[in-house]
Amino acid sequence: MKKFLFFAFACFTFYWASRYRSLALLFLCLAELLLLVLLSVLPRLLKRRLSVRFPAKEDVAVAGSAKPLRVTVRSDGRLPVSRVRVRLRIWYERSDKGLERKVYGGASAGENDLPFELLPQYCGMLCVRADRIRVYDYLSMFSSSKRVDAEMRIAVFPREQALKINFSGVGQERIGEQDRPTRAPRGETSSEVRRIREYVPGDRLRHIHWNQSARTDRLWVKEFAPEPDRQVDVLLDLRREKQADAKAWSDFYRLLSALIGGLLREEASVSVHWKPEGASVPLQRQVSDPGACRELLLALYGTAFSQEEWWDPSDGTALRLTAELALYAGERLLCGFHADKLDQELREQTLLLA
Repeated sequence: MKKFLFFAFACFTFYWASRYRSLALLFLCLAELLLLVLLSVLPRLLKRRLSVRFPAKEDVAVAGSAKPLRVTVRSDGRLPVSRVRVRLRIWYERSDKGLERKVYGGASAGENDLPFELLPQYCGMLCVRADRIRVYDYLSMFSSSKRVDAEMRIAVFPREQALKINFSGVGQERIGEQDRPTRAPRGETSSEVRRIREYVPGDRLRHIHWNQSARTDRLWVKEFAPEPDRQVDVLLDLRREKQADAKAWSDFYRLLSALIGGLLREEASVSVHWKPEGASVPLQRQVSDPGACRELLLALYGTAFSQEEWWDPSDGTALRLTAELALYAGERLLCGFHADKLDQELREQTLLLA
């Protein structure tokens, strides 16, 4: 529309210049036409000096929460660029569907950050790629584009949530291993030092921190973190007949995170097992806190899972979580979750474990 109006104004100037035989109006018409040509060539010259990158190759986000991001446009030319547009392609690694996003801004000499915001709905690995930049002239009448290649990956984690879990037995009972001895007195069962405190009568002499005691002329003892009462093994059964979309994977990750959160809240030691495609033996990872849970999810995001059964179905000492959101103990179904009611079930469901 701007080009049409500008060209119409030039024709209007030429009409009055010819009618009144005005040399000044004729020069004005020629200047307008020359400006039109220069503006059409300018974007092609400016785009050669532009490059695009992301400040970080990797980032993290929480599903359902807005994530502020930025893409950096670098201009190595002397002329400022009044307006640029960067086209972004956004998709999840485990999904064929994606969306397109366009970010606008200006670019002076040097690096210029164009801010934008994403609202990731699902858990998983989110990819953002800048594949094309478009440059406009100073009146935004003409533009020219070129291909670029900048990409970043965002690990989208579920909100921290803990499934309600009720162990029916006493403290020494657990899933995954039998006949564990009862818990020892506080601070005497682990090799991890939780803190150093002053000696009180009854403390064991082997726990004395001799270096600290020598420096202060007082007795200090090492207090160790207690070991959990239960060891829970969680097997991941992710066999699927058809390719799942991003939402189906997100539901599984949310359920796994909530299950681990509930077990950790009950002071259980959680060991997660899964078998990647092509691996000869399953992989195992110990999860002791929310940070370790996120590291586990990050490892699962980029894993292709084996489609064969690699556990003993009759073994009821471990929990088995399936891709269909079902939780088993051996061949016994403990609880089946539903994708359309998962939020409510994670809030209200109580899982009974023996």
